[in-house]
Amino acid sequence: MEELLYTNESVDDGSESNNQSFIEKLYQLQHEKESLKKENAKLQVQLDSADETIKDCFNRVVVLSQEVQSFSEAASERNQLMEQLEDVQAKYAALSALHEEQVQHSCLSDNELKRAKETHVGLLEKISSLERQLVEKNAQVFELVDVLNEYEVCII
Repeated sequence: MEELLYTNESVDDGSESNNQSFIEKLYQLQHEKESLKKENAKLQVQLDSADETIKDCFNRVVVLSQEVQSFSEAASERNQLMEQLEDVQAKYAALSALHEEQVQHSCLSDNELKRAKETHVGLLEKISSLERQLVEKNAQVFELVDVLNEYEVCII
């Protein structure tokens, strides 16, 4: 009978030791679980931040695309105006020569010359304005390209 009690006590001691070990393991696992939750929360914050950065960069790409489109349209308009200017300058030169030859006989030539000069001046003003706009747009494009380069560096 004493042996049985001794055996039960040994089992109780062993089971208590196992329970203690189990409880310690349980606490350790709970601690690891909490640590993993914290790490997961940190990673989620980083992921959300990365998503925001991607959205911001996408919006910047859209803005850059719009600026490039605007720049292209302005350049196309400038080219058309330059062609018109060349035509007007050619007409102006021809009318100036004709004017010198026919000052006394050509009131019509005087009016055409005046219109050509006005058109010439107007086109020069438009071209100057467009060139200023092109310079500004070009600066904006370079700024957006710099932002994209920074974004690429951030992604890498």
